Amino acid sequence: MKSGSGFGARTTIALTLAAILPLGAATSSAAAPQSAAQVGSAQVGNDISFPQCGSTFPSDPAFGIVGVNDGVPDTLNPCLGPSSSFPSYSQSELYWAVSASTGSSSEPKASVYVNTSDPGNVFNGTLVANWPTSGATPYGTCTVTTVSTSAGPAHAGEDSPACAWEFGDQQATQDAAWLHAAAQAVDAQSPPVSVPATPSGYPWWLDVETTNTWQTGFAGQALNLAVLQGFVDGLVSAGAPSVGLYAAPNQWAAITGGTGPTTPALGELATWMPGANDEAGTQSVCADTSFTGGPVALAQFPAGGYDGDLPCAPPTDAPSNVIRIYGQDAIGTSIAVSQQEFPAPGSAKAVVLAQSEFFSDALVGGPLAAAVDGPLLITPDAAVSSALDPRVQAEIERVLPSGSTVYVLGGDLALSPQIDTTLESLGYRVVRESGTNEYATAVDVAEQLGNPSTIFEATGLDFYDALSAVPAAIEEHAAILLTDGATQAPETAAYLARFPSDTRYAIGGPLAAAGADPAAKPVYGRTLFGTSAAVASTFFPGAALFGVATSEAFPDALGGGAFMATSGRSGPLLLVDPNGPLPAPVSAYLASLRKGTRGYVFGGPLAVSPAVVSTLSASVGYGSASVGYGSASVGYGSASVGYGSASVGYGSAAGGSSVSRSPTSS
Repeated sequence: MKSGSGFGARTTIALTLAAILPLGAATSSAAAPQSAAQVGSAQVGNDISFPQCGSTFPSDPAFGIVGVNDGVPDTLNPCLGPSSSFPSYSQSELYWAVSASTGSSSEPKASVYVNTSDPGNVFNGTLVANWPTSGATPYGTCTVTTVSTSAGPAHAGEDSPACAWEFGDQQATQDAAWLHAAAQAVDAQSPPVSVPATPSGYPWWLDVETTNTWQTGFAGQALNLAVLQGFVDGLVSAGAPSVGLYAAPNQWAAITGGTGPTTPALGELATWMPGANDEAGTQSVCADTSFTGGPVALAQFPAGGYDGDLPCAPPTDAPSNVIRIYGQDAIGTSIAVSQQEFPAPGSAKAVVLAQSEFFSDALVGGPLAAAVDGPLLITPDAAVSSALDPRVQAEIERVLPSGSTVYVLGGDLALSPQIDTTLESLGYRVVRESGTNEYATAVDVAEQLGNPSTIFEATGLDFYDALSAVPAAIEEHAAILLTDGATQAPETAAYLARFPSDTRYAIGGPLAAAGADPAAKPVYGRTLFGTSAAVASTFFPGAALFGVATSEAFPDALGGGAFMATSGRSGPLLLVDPNGPLPAPVSAYLASLRKGTRGYVFGGPLAVSPAVVSTLSASVGYGSASVGYGSASVGYGSASVGYGSASVGYGSAAGGSSVSRSPTSS
């Protein structure tokens, strides 16, 4: 990678690292590469950036990683896409990565990286022009203060965690826009191979090096950390499917003061580390402990005049039978599930869209998503935003061909009509499934399913039972209807009266659905965990796979329920405590499965802790688990972990574990 000097030496951290070159610096812009041929094994890729503009790019890499910036943040790599200096798509490094890569490794053909720094609000007596002056952040609000400059007192955004976070977020937003513009410029020239046009088409990396400008001291490290957290959140908000970190461990420690698996937005991120002198030396780099607590995914080494990069193999001493699927927040997790379920662009037949703030519409939509062969995605409700979340829009455009149908669950108070307008402008057909309340919406979905002959009933007053019911209902080709706790909802009663011969299952005991419909076959346990295990034992005895989600919040499991019983998968969704131990009924069910049964965990390490994942893996015959990584490190549903001293917990905003009835289903 190649970093510049940023704003100079205001607070630049000086380290002597003879074996570590800045990213992209293996070949200077003035020197021709030693060889354009691939160097190393078929797994080796290359990273390039502005120093390679106008020169010969590496030939036939396994994958390519391209710098978005010109060495420092807030600058553009002049050959990322076509430009006045490099007008042809063939001179575009982005096009090189997509078209020249062989795809012969576990890495995607094309990824991108961005430079990072933290100049603060004043540098060498001069205001930093793009330092923010406002913005709501996990650290609170960025506000204006009076600062001293060489020209006298001036107004500027505070040199605070809030403004630092906002700075990183804004830089990431600019980088995503530059990527989008570069991709559009490439595709506008109609090359033989088109490139993904949105940020969601590329994994992203943050280049964190001491050659750029950073603040120092304990307080400065806290501000640097906030900048990087803002970068991660900004990229995820722009649609990045994953974000990782490029840094040498000692440089990372000097810049941030050190982080761990629970650091918000950064903990357990994948790392890409330099330091090897040749391909053989990457083995020791891959074996290093990551500074995030996540996996070391790539090791960099000099390769024929370029930076070579080798994917690190997963550990062989801890076989992984549990895969974690998650995103930066609830919406990100639903997107991550969609990408796991439908990895190929345009492979879904439809999309089901529900609100993220309340569970009922999304839960009854699980069987609909399975029936129409599409993902279940969520977006903020109308009270939070009238717009479709841009990440969700990007995922819909990725997974669903134009002209297909998007089923929108809930009325105008659940999801704004503006969302319909947006979807229709993109060429999609929109079908609203809604009623006067959540019970009526569930009936409407059942009718859309063709009034199936099997009905699952679950309380609409809280989410636990319905979460467990989703994969079982899909397996039984059933619809899910909601009860008003132990009282039957009038809308549900009217529907059941129309179809008296239906097979009915009540998921939950006498104080829940079984009390509302005593004639239904009850499936429940003594606790919410027992009910999830009872559903698993009843409908998935001896399952070949299982899913797990936290019991403390519903959003992570919304898409997971449908995932567990589609595309040839057939397994239950079990509920666990975020930090363990495993509930006895869940342990008993897992003990009944064969050794090595595949498991999926929906939500990040704060939603379901690594210790719980290890216990899950051990429960089906493995001693420990290798936890997969998704978009980012912080799973949705942890209200206890805040940014610094902020009062707002990171990742706990919308749709926590509320069990109150939604007034906005219609």
